[in-house]
Amino acid sequence: MNKKIIIITLVLIAVIFVGTVFYYNVIINNRNSQITSLNNQVENLNNEVSNLTAQVSNLINMTRSNENITFVNVNSYVAGTGYGEYNWTLSLDLENTGSASAIINNIIIEGKSYSSINPVPIVTPSIQNGYALSPNQSVTITLKDADSTLAPSDDSTVYVLTAVGNSYSYYFGS
Repeated sequence: MNKKIIIITLVLIAVIFVGTVFYYNVIINNRNSQITSLNNQVENLNNEVSNLTAQVSNLINMTRSNENITFVNVNSYVAGTGYGEYNWTLSLDLENTGSASAIINNIIIEGKSYSSINPVPIVTPSIQNGYALSPNQSVTITLKDADSTLAPSDDSTVYVLTAVGNSYSYYFGS
């Protein structure tokens, strides 16, 4: 009887040992490899995000640095109406001396966007949907307003803004 108990005990220990080894090798290693695989995927995704961020940054910097608007000539005419209102015309002769097109989409006068001046000045050519100024191209943008309470003065700064966020300024003062 003792032999039977010893044999049964040994068989039971062997089954438990084989079961433990099987569990460790199959279940635990499988889970560890899944965790390792997920960690590798996370690392690869982080690298891709870093690469895309660098590419976007380079693209923005390339675009911004390759357009360059120069004020060739600026003329303004302002006449008061006698009622605190002005009729005025502002002519901006601009040239893009950069190697990329510049999309002009706003002009700031006396700290206000042209589109927020009341009444809104007539802009020729229109920049409402953006005006594309190709490299080595020139344009004269004319803003004309009547009966406006705002007008460019001798100490004004005019800003020309582009779609990529660049700002080019011209100061009327000395």
